[in-house]
Amino acid sequence: MGVALAGLVGIAAAVASGLAYALLYAPWSWTWLSWVCLVPLYVCMEGARARRAALHGAVFMWVATSVIIMWVYPTATEHFGLGTGRAALLWGGIGVLCTAPYYAIAFAGAALGWNRCPVALRPWLFAAAWISAEFARTHVGLRSPWSLLGDAHAESLWLRQSASLGG
Repeated sequence: MGVALAGLVGIAAAVASGLAYALLYAPWSWTWLSWVCLVPLYVCMEGARARRAALHGAVFMWVATSVIIMWVYPTATEHFGLGTGRAALLWGGIGVLCTAPYYAIAFAGAALGWNRCPVALRPWLFAAAWISAEFARTHVGLRSPWSLLGDAHAESLWLRQSASLGG
């Protein structure tokens, strides 16, 4: 597979993961997708260098955020009287500034050790990158603590109770 084609496949995988992630939340609330929504993002980590992994992480979270907060655009135009251009900049800018950078940095860091890491430990490396991104997103910079992966299961009593055992 050529480099350009691999890049497009990785972007498509990041977009697919972002869309699936967004479907975890209202108005869809397809929480069953939480068990598979990150698989395309995980697969595109294979062989990705830091820059490409950062792009995949950023695209993933920008797409997810844009779909999750799609209500921002009509709210900005209809209730706050912003023009369509300003409303689109606000809507897209929230993901660019508040969520995407954390995933870009975390997955770039994971890519640095991905190929040196034994295959059996790569899911743990991916999980560490994910947890680092979510922790940083909620504690550093503009702080965006909404729509974290665990939030999709807020209504699941057995998952909430099992989380008390180990986080």
